[in-house]
Amino acid sequence: MSRQRLSCTRRSRSCLVLSSVAIVAGSGSHASARLTVTPPSALVDTPLRIVVRGVRPHERVVFRASAVDLARRRYRSRLVVRADAYGVARAPMSLLSSMRPAGAGKAYIDVVPWKGERVTITAEGATASVRWLVRSRGVAERDLRPSTAGFYGDFFRRRGAAGPAVIVFGGSEGGLSVAEEAALLASRGFPTLGLAYFGEQGLPSGLSRIRLEYFARAARWLSAQAGGRPVVVYGISRGSEAALLLGVYYPHVVRAVVALVPGNVVLCGYPDCGGPAWTLRGKAVPFQDEFGPGGPHPIPVERIRGPLFLDRGEADAVWPSCPMARAIARRRRRSTILVAFPGAGHGVGDLVPNVPQSFTDLEGLTAQANADARRRGWSRLLAFLRSLE
Repeated sequence: MSRQRLSCTRRSRSCLVLSSVAIVAGSGSHASARLTVTPPSALVDTPLRIVVRGVRPHERVVFRASAVDLARRRYRSRLVVRADAYGVARAPMSLLSSMRPAGAGKAYIDVVPWKGERVTITAEGATASVRWLVRSRGVAERDLRPSTAGFYGDFFRRRGAAGPAVIVFGGSEGGLSVAEEAALLASRGFPTLGLAYFGEQGLPSGLSRIRLEYFARAARWLSAQAGGRPVVVYGISRGSEAALLLGVYYPHVVRAVVALVPGNVVLCGYPDCGGPAWTLRGKAVPFQDEFGPGGPHPIPVERIRGPLFLDRGEADAVWPSCPMARAIARRRRRSTILVAFPGAGHGVGDLVPNVPQSFTDLEGLTAQANADARRRGWSRLLAFLRSLE
């Protein structure tokens, strides 16, 4: 098994609330051009209308977006759109999702979280300034740490939220890599615990001999916050193994399972492949060294009682999530949603849409394929979660 291919860095991203969108007419060749961005306040998964009016019919209009990250790197994008017969040009959301660090080529990996404090959009001499925030202002956050709670996570909840509670965790990147997913899900009405299981203070240093009881403890805590109702477990990449195993071994705690770019077999630990990744009641969960879909240790997903949501990128070059997801669906046969994205890669393990994402040649055929897949996949995921209410 190629260890390097398993070490996929999490894409950095941000959630947004737009505030005080300023429209300024420029002094260029189209002084009468008017740039508007609506709605004036929205979460990141809400499509924006970015429109320029007052240009010549059928003219090519250049839209630009720029922002600065926490390391003071500037991100930029440029998009050319042709105006219609009425002199109106509309920019798609890819204007924002395609922003890249200055000087970066097609393939790069972010190492600094991008929070996008302000995004500036320009077109034909007009400028709109857009502020992006992590989540809606109605979401409260609570830090939970091993010394007090017995696990490492951040809990997000919107006042009056009525949706099912969700516990979400990432893969072989380690750490608390899912805070933005958790915050955005909470903004949409789902009380959400973003969980780390290695790579943070008080946790193991690697994905090795991780106790499934650790996840179960966090899930029971979250269930108590939801009035004792079972919770949704949501795992990404290597984390999908844990999510599926929790559905198998803790059916009374788990209401449903979300497994993104999933594995259908239990793999060895990472980065040292000589031992197990997961244990249960002090014993190693049987594992194999090779990727699925075949092998001696498939996850018995047919034993999961609740519904299952899967996605796959059909151009995933990090690991074979496409055939592994199909193998899960075949073995499962019931109450399973499998969403496929042609041209997208392992990057669709992160479904937060419309924001800049790192991209490498392992992530899919094009960055745009991943961005389009995230927008579609996020909508399908929210619909799945709402069906559980």
